[in-house]
Amino acid sequence: MKTLKLKTLALVARLLAPLHAFTQTAEEALAKGNTSYKQGQKNQAIEFYTQAIQLNPKSALAYYNRGNVKIDLGDKAGAIQDYSTAIQLNPQFSLAYGNRGSAKRDLGDQVGAIQDFTQAIQLNPQYTNAYYNRGNTKLALGDQAGALKDYNKAIELNPQDADAYYNRGNAKYSLGDQTGAIQDYTQAIELNPQYADVYYNRGLVKYSSDDEIGAIQDYNTAIQLNPQYANAYMNRGVAKALSGDKTGAFADLEKSKQLFVEQGDMENYQNAIKNQKLVSDLFAQEGK
Repeated sequence: MKTLKLKTLALVARLLAPLHAFTQTAEEALAKGNTSYKQGQKNQAIEFYTQAIQLNPKSALAYYNRGNVKIDLGDKAGAIQDYSTAIQLNPQFSLAYGNRGSAKRDLGDQVGAIQDFTQAIQLNPQYTNAYYNRGNTKLALGDQAGALKDYNKAIELNPQDADAYYNRGNAKYSLGDQTGAIQDYTQAIELNPQYADVYYNRGLVKYSSDDEIGAIQDYNTAIQLNPQYANAYMNRGVAKALSGDKTGAFADLEKSKQLFVEQGDMENYQNAIKNQKLVSDLFAQEGK
């Protein structure tokens, strides 16, 4: 069965307007970059931010905003360079630390990411996203207890954050707290009833608690919200098998195989085949 899915919060892509400008021309270039970005003209935004930097090499905002656009364009290494320059120019720039941490995490530098998130929190103890993203990174490194503390703080700062409840549920499940995990998933669903991944993960936890019927109900909803949810079909098929629904089990497993092929996920396609064989053996033993 597929492991719990982690929801990662995107970096703060808010473009900042200049507080002070050394020259009107640099300020105008920065403003034009912001306008281009909001209009979806990202390459043009890069050009304007670069002009602003040329006109005012000490503009931390121009480097920061250009870094955000580079993230959107897939140039995370380039974004890190711009965030680093922004931090050199303004060592109190908590958002630059937070976004650089997200970029480092995405490039596999988990330790560097945690350092940046921690610095962002030190500069701004109310920085909810930094706690959340540091929690995600800690969870990826196997520090479930540390992740749980960060999610607790993120939820304290923003009790309406469905993602924080969702990932705290993941952390609790990893720590063996299935009841707590279900409670957090349920709260996430109350905040965002369209959250298919939460239904899916709650289904996984219910299944591991031998609640096949409850798991099937959650997989049903996940599939209703996302009809292409191949893993939900596969796991629902297994749950149906254990509840005695042979026809439904094989139908779901066949559907999951079809979707995995269409989505190019051959690893899980092989998992579906393995589950199909296990289900066949189960019903053969029961004489069905």
